[in-house]
Amino acid sequence: MEMRVLGRTGRRVGVVGLGAWQLGADWGEVEEDQALRVLSAAADAGVTFIDTADVYGDGRSEQLIGRFLKAGGAGITVATKMGRRVPQRPENYTLDAFREWTDRSRKNLGVDRLDLVQLHCPPTPVYSTDAVFDALDTLVEEGRIAAYGVSVETRAEALTAIARPEVATVQIILNMFRLGPLQEVLPATGLEAVQRLAPLVPTGSTMAQFALRWIIDQPGVSVVIPGARTPDQARTNATAATRPPLTSEALEAITEVYDDLIAPQVADRW
Repeated sequence: MEMRVLGRTGRRVGVVGLGAWQLGADWGEVEEDQALRVLSAAADAGVTFIDTADVYGDGRSEQLIGRFLKAGGAGITVATKMGRRVPQRPENYTLDAFREWTDRSRKNLGVDRLDLVQLHCPPTPVYSTDAVFDALDTLVEEGRIAAYGVSVETRAEALTAIARPEVATVQIILNMFRLGPLQEVLPATGLEAVQRLAPLVPTGSTMAQFALRWIIDQPGVSVVIPGARTPDQARTNATAATRPPLTSEALEAITEVYDDLIAPQVADRW
C-alpha cells in the first residue's frame, strides 16, 4: 500500500486506514471476535493506521484495539480522541482532565505512550485558547502522548488549528458529498448524484472504492479512515489504495454533481 507522512507527526502510514467507531458497537452490535477479525483483515491488507476515540463504546473500541496490538499488531499507528466525556464547555478542557483521559486511553490500549491524541470536535473557542495547547504540550513533555491534533467540524476551525505549529494532524470529514449533510437533503438528490456517478466507477471497483480513491487523490491528504463492520469491508476499503487515480472525466463529473446537487444545500454550513 502507498505510504504517506501523517501530517506533522513524521510517521509514515498507509494511505487507507481504519475508522474504529463501529467496533465500539455504537452503531449496532459487533461481537468481539468479529471486531478482532476486522482489525486483522485490515492489517493483512496493508492498513497501518487506526482511528478511534475514548467514547466509542465507552472505551470498548480502544480495548479491542489494545487486544489486537497485544496479540501481534506490530507497526500500527493508533490515533485516539478525547474531550467528549464532559459537557462541551471550553473550561472543561484542562490539563488535569487531559491527564485523566489519556491515562484511561493508555490503559485501554495497553500502551505507555499514545501515538496520537486528537481533541474530539471541541467547542470552537478551544482552538483559540493558548492554555489548552500548552496543556497538550505538557502531555508530550510528560511522555503520555507522542503527538496531538484535532478533529474539527468546520473549515474555519481547521485553519485555526493548522496555524498552530505543534498541531500535528487535522481530521475533517471529507468525501465526494460529505455524507452527514447529505442526509439532511432530499433523498432524491442523493439518489440522483449516485446515479450520475455510477457509470464512472471503473470495472472491478465498487462505489466505496471509487469514493475513497477520490479522497486519496486530493493534495494534502495523509490517510483516509473509513469504517468497516466486517473483514470483507476492511479488505475492500484497503484495496482502494491499489486503484489507479481517477480520470479527468471522473473528476469533472464529480465536481459537476457537487455543484449541481450538493453545494446549494450544504456548502455554506461547513
